[in-house]
Amino acid sequence: MFKNSSFIKKRQLIKIFLLVVCGALILTATRTKGDLGPPGPPPSEECVGLVEVHGWAWSDNIGWISFSSETDGSSVEYGVKIDYEALGGIPPYCPGLLQGYAWSDNIGWITFNESELAGCPSSPCQAYTSSMKTDPEEPVGGWARACYVFQSGCSGPLNPDAGEWDGWISLNADPNLVINRDTGEFEGWAWSDDFGWISFNCLNEEECTTSNYKIAEWNLPSTNLTPVCDSLIANPSSGDAPLTVNFTGSGHDQDETGTIVQYEFNTGEGACEGSIVCGLALTQAACEACGCSWDKVSGFCTGPSRDCSSLDSEESCSPCGLCSWNFNKITTSENTAQYTYNATGTYCAKLRVQDDYGDWSETPGDCPDTCTQQIIVTEGEGGNNPPTADITCYPEGCSQSPGSCTGYTRSLFCLKNDSTDPDGQGDIASSTWIITGETNDTLHCTVDPLCNWTMPSYFPSGDYNAELHVEDYAGEVDIVNQSFKILQDIIADFECSLKPDSGWQSCDGFKVAEGARVYFKDTSTGSENTSGGYWPITSWSWTFTDGSPSTSNAQNPSATFEALSSNSGLVTLSVVDQNGRSDQVSYKLYITKSFPQWQEASPY
Repeated sequence: MFKNSSFIKKRQLIKIFLLVVCGALILTATRTKGDLGPPGPPPSEECVGLVEVHGWAWSDNIGWISFSSETDGSSVEYGVKIDYEALGGIPPYCPGLLQGYAWSDNIGWITFNESELAGCPSSPCQAYTSSMKTDPEEPVGGWARACYVFQSGCSGPLNPDAGEWDGWISLNADPNLVINRDTGEFEGWAWSDDFGWISFNCLNEEECTTSNYKIAEWNLPSTNLTPVCDSLIANPSSGDAPLTVNFTGSGHDQDETGTIVQYEFNTGEGACEGSIVCGLALTQAACEACGCSWDKVSGFCTGPSRDCSSLDSEESCSPCGLCSWNFNKITTSENTAQYTYNATGTYCAKLRVQDDYGDWSETPGDCPDTCTQQIIVTEGEGGNNPPTADITCYPEGCSQSPGSCTGYTRSLFCLKNDSTDPDGQGDIASSTWIITGETNDTLHCTVDPLCNWTMPSYFPSGDYNAELHVEDYAGEVDIVNQSFKILQDIIADFECSLKPDSGWQSCDGFKVAEGARVYFKDTSTGSENTSGGYWPITSWSWTFTDGSPSTSNAQNPSATFEALSSNSGLVTLSVVDQNGRSDQVSYKLYITKSFPQWQEASPY
C-alpha cells in the first residue's frame, strides 16, 4: 500500500547512507510488532496542559520509531508531548503544539520542537493539531525533522555527509494524519522525501493481528498523592461595601515527605473577558444569551463581534464565542490573603492548595463545601454614590503637562481619565472611551478602570469627540463628552535636479556622477494652524555626507559629492516652522564614479 516506484532508487541510497553514517545498521526492526500493545487511555476533553504521546510508528525503510522512553524502556528519558495551552486555545477550539523528540535506532533523534523547525518547506514551521473538541477527529499538521542532517544536535551547521537529504518529515501527508477522539490514537501517515512513508497505526495497513503498533495520547498516572485542602476561614464574612476580608487557609500533603507550597484563594468575584464572536455560538439558546441573532433558515448565529464585559455572570459568559470568565484569584506561598469586595452581592470564595510535586487539590464545589466560604456584601446605610466622569487634555502626552485640547498627528496626544467617586476611587469598576470623528476608536478598561486614552499612531487630522463612560461596582454610570482637534504636523521633504530649468524629481535613489552639482528644492509643509492655514518654515538645516559643502542652512542649496563610502550621497534635511514644530527627512543619492580619461600614446 502507498508504494512509489520512483522511490525504489532513493531507498537504496538511504540504506547506503545509513551504513556509512551509523555503521552496519539493519533496516528491519529488532523488536517484533506483536510486542506492542495499546499505549493507554484516550486524553481528557479539557483544553489545558500537556498530554504525553506514547507508542511506536513504522517505516519500511528505517524501521521502528519510538515516541517515548516509556515505550522502549530506555534509560535516557525522552518523549513527545502535546501542549494544549501553547497556542492559546479556548474550548471548544483546542489547538495543540507538539514538542520533544522521537527516536529511531537507525537514524537517531527526530525533533518536533518549534525552535528547531525554522526554515521548513512551508509555514507554519511547527508540529501542531488543530480542531474543535466536538469534531470526531483532530487533524495533525506541520513538520518534524530528523536530526541526522546536522553535524551535532538538532540545529546548527548541516552534516556534509547528508548530501541532498534535508531530514524534513511532513505531517500534512495524504492520507491525512489525525487523532481519533474516541481512542486517542493517531491514524494515518507522515511522509519524508528522504525515507518515504511513516505509518502511525497498524490500522493503516490492516495488520494489527500480527503487529499491534500505534501512536496515542496518554496522560501518565502520577505516583504522587493529591494534596488535600482542609479549611478556609473568612473574617469578616459579611458587611457593607467596600468590604475587606481576611482569608486563612489550611491543607496537608498525603505524601509523608511532601509539603504544601502554594495557596490559591478564589474570591468568587470575576469578570467576563474576551470578544463575543456570534458565529461560534452553536445553539439558538447560546446565541440569544450572547445578545446575537439566530438565523432560523441557515441555522447560524449572526451579529457583530464586541467586548464580553457586558456579560455579568459566569453562566452567560461561557457559551459566547471567545469569552471566558476569569475569577479574581490570589496565589501565594502564605496561607493568608486579603481582598476587598467593592460591589454588593453574594460570593462563594474557594481555596485550593498545591504540593511540592506541583499537583493541586481538587476544586471545591459550590458553597457550602469544604474549603469554601460564603461572602455577603451589602450596601451601607448611606447608599451608593455614583461616580463623576471627567477628562483633561494633554497635547504632548499624559506624562507631560496638561494643555489645550488640540494635538498634532505625530504627537502623543492624550486624554486623561480624571474621574472620581465619592465612595473612593476603588469603587470605580470600569471605563469606556468612545472616539468618533475622521476615524473611530474604542477602549474598554476593567483591569485599570481609570485608564487614559492615548492617540494611536497614524491617526488622521480632523475634529473628534471623546465620550467617556465611567461605571462603579453598584452599576451606576456617569458620562462626559470632550471635543478635541488633531492638526496635521509639519512634514519635511525636498526634491533633486541636475538642471533646475528642466524639472525636479524624487531624491530617493537619484543618480549623479561624482563631482556633478546637484540642486535641492525644499518642498516641506509647516504644521497646520487652527485657522486652516499652515505655519511657514523658518529654519532649514542640511547635511551632505561626503559632499561639498558638507552642511548648509539655505532653503534651496546645491552640492557636489564624492563616492568614498556606502553612505556617500546621504542627504538629510531638518526643518522648523514658526509654531516651533520640527521634522527631519533623509534620502540616499546614488553617486557614480566617472570613467577614467584615456589618451593614446605614440609608439615612437
